[in-house]
Amino acid sequence: MDRRAWAFLAATAAAFAFLGLVVVEPYAVYVLLGLIVGYFARGPARALGARTGWPRLSAGAVAVLIVTLVVLPLAVVVAVLADDAVAIARAVQDLGLDAYVAGELARFGLDEARSREAALALTSRLEGALADLAPSLLSVLASIGIGAFIFGLVTYYTSLQWESLRDLVLRVMPLPDGTKADLRREVRDVVRAVVLGNFAVGLTQGGAAGLAWWLAGYPQPLLATFFMVIVGMIPYVGPVIFLGPAAVWSIFTGDVLTGVVVLAYTLFIVGFVDNVTLLYVVGKAGKRLHPGLVFVGILGGLEAFGLAGFIVGPLILGLAAVLLEAVARERERRQNATPPTT
Repeated sequence: MDRRAWAFLAATAAAFAFLGLVVVEPYAVYVLLGLIVGYFARGPARALGARTGWPRLSAGAVAVLIVTLVVLPLAVVVAVLADDAVAIARAVQDLGLDAYVAGELARFGLDEARSREAALALTSRLEGALADLAPSLLSVLASIGIGAFIFGLVTYYTSLQWESLRDLVLRVMPLPDGTKADLRREVRDVVRAVVLGNFAVGLTQGGAAGLAWWLAGYPQPLLATFFMVIVGMIPYVGPVIFLGPAAVWSIFTGDVLTGVVVLAYTLFIVGFVDNVTLLYVVGKAGKRLHPGLVFVGILGGLEAFGLAGFIVGPLILGLAAVLLEAVARERERRQNATPPTT
């Protein structure tokens, strides 16, 4: 193939690749998560397929199980929030909140007419916001359902055909075989560090914190555990932002023993469980990403990708760091290979 034909083929492939990205863009987060999770799901799927003799059915069962484990907590949280929103809206109507707000405003010097007018405006907005919240949460549930289907489908096919996809990407990359091998190894380490490390730390820290929350008798233990698992993935934050204030509140309200025990448990158990988790789950790969890089990646990922940014954000920054290191190594290699000029 001459140069003009190759250029035409490359330009056509790039154009259709761009159009493909445009088509996938509305569901890009679910596709990315499916690729990541499918990479880790191929081991269990193959092991189950080897035992049953049905590799495709086994991969489908693993994908369905993963989707259930991911989506069910989100659906439960949204359902609880919707139920609470409806209950609050009914309470606002039953308690006559406008009269209460008018009385409180009158205490600050407003006359009765203005106080009642401001209270009516405030409570009507509050009632409207609460009434709109439940349908909004139901639409979120529908969006979660569509995303779950796409996520499960990509997870299924990735767990079955990961090697083919990887080999295709490696063949397209115009790099020496040694550089490809280095990139493959480093990308694998970064993916393990981000996905396994963040997820394992969030799960163990949030689970340990949720156990303390439940034993202390604090309200809504399931909902609190869910959010503590989420914040457990964020470096420098963690479940202490929930357990710490709860323990202090217990001390100031008279339950000193519970508050002191929860506070000590938070500092000496929850605060150090992440180091043990990274040591046993991720190993040396966990040291490749600086906590500050993960922190910025999570915040930026949340802004750009929503909840999936907890994984996608740090992963993008980690892969960018790997690629920059590869560029630097290749530049040094070329400089060393260039004979000195005399």
